[in-house]
Amino acid sequence: TTVDEDSGQGEGGSVAPTNGSSDSESGYAIRAIELVQVLWRKVDDHPVSYVPAELDRTHPTGANDGEWIIDHQSGANFFVPFEGVGKATYDHVLASIPTNGQTPQLAKDLNVAGLDVPTPSPN
Repeated sequence: TTVDEDSGQGEGGSVAPTNGSSDSESGYAIRAIELVQVLWRKVDDHPVSYVPAELDRTHPTGANDGEWIIDHQSGANFFVPFEGVGKATYDHVLASIPTNGQTPQLAKDLNVAGLDVPTPSPN
C-alpha cells in the first residue's frame, strides 16, 4: 500500500490522521482493508435483478435476509444479504453494486471455476 503524502490518499487502503501519535513521518496511519471482488448472477429479466454469484441458490431474498438496492438509472435490482457472502461482508457487497447504469461484473463473463453460474438460455 502506498500513500501520497501530499494528499493523504492511499492506494489499496485507507488513511487516517494520527495527530502525531504515529512513528510515520507524514502523520498518517494506514489501515489495510481487504479488497474483495463481488461477482453477480442475473436471476430475473423483469425487472432485471442480480444476486451475488456466490449466494446459494436456496438462500431466501426476503426483507429479513437482506435488502434489494435499485439502480434508478438502469432500473436493475441488486440483492445484498445482511451476512454477506463468501469473504465479502455486507459492506463489500453493497460497495460492489454498479452505479449510474453500469453493467455489473458477472461471474459467467469471467468464466469463474467453482461457481454455479449457468449461462441463461435464449428465449
